[in-house]
Amino acid sequence: MKTANQEIRSNFKTLKIIHLALCAGVLMAYIFAGDLLRKLSNIAMGAEQFTYAVIPIAAGVLSHFMYKKLLENIDPGQSTAEKLALYQRANLVRWAILEAAAFIFLMVLPDYLFLGVPIILYMASLMPNEEKYNAEISKGTL
Repeated sequence: MKTANQEIRSNFKTLKIIHLALCAGVLMAYIFAGDLLRKLSNIAMGAEQFTYAVIPIAAGVLSHFMYKKLLENIDPGQSTAEKLALYQRANLVRWAILEAAAFIFLMVLPDYLFLGVPIILYMASLMPNEEKYNAEISKGTL
């Protein structure tokens, strides 16, 4: 039987692989399908771009709100496995919102592809680890 620590490590290994795959997939789509490098060299600032800058900001705020909302559903009395499953779900919802916003620029607004780069960077910074999980537990979030 696995100890709680082994169970946490196993789940985080899976969660890290999922996170890495999502980040790498979006980045590769931007580089190959969106021709990111060419478009980054042709950036021209205009008023319209500031309007579209709302999308990455809204995605960041919405993803953080949903993440915190889903973490509120975790009861301190639940088993480690149940807590980890809910923590994993909260992270997946957060990343899905960010990924959707990044793909809006890739598919719908390809001329503003550079506005999706901060989304990718933010998404990459959200790498899950045991320390973050334990910090959230100790804060009473979980």
